[in-house]
Amino acid sequence: MTAWRTAYTAAVAGGYWCPSFVLSLEILARVASRYVALAREVARLDPAQVSTDLRAAVEEHRQLARRCMADWFLIPRGRVALGETRPDGLDADIARLCGVPLVH
Repeated sequence: MTAWRTAYTAAVAGGYWCPSFVLSLEILARVASRYVALAREVARLDPAQVSTDLRAAVEEHRQLARRCMADWFLIPRGRVALGETRPDGLDADIARLCGVPLVH
């Protein structure tokens, strides 16, 4: 829900919100939250237990979330392929979008 609210607030503040964007915004929020869930699942596992398929799924969700964020003007299009990883392993931009605090 935080991801949805964050993107919605940015769209309203930027003057580009339109009610027909609700579905697109829901997709962004779902993809971003799924990325966070998958990344957290991987972080709990022994690295030797993480399958190539699971790693690929995490990265696929990360890249899709970043492309959606660029579509919503939350990150520059040129930064889609980039992105800082926090110490907990989460993409910093996506974690911020979803309101995930960094726990030390």
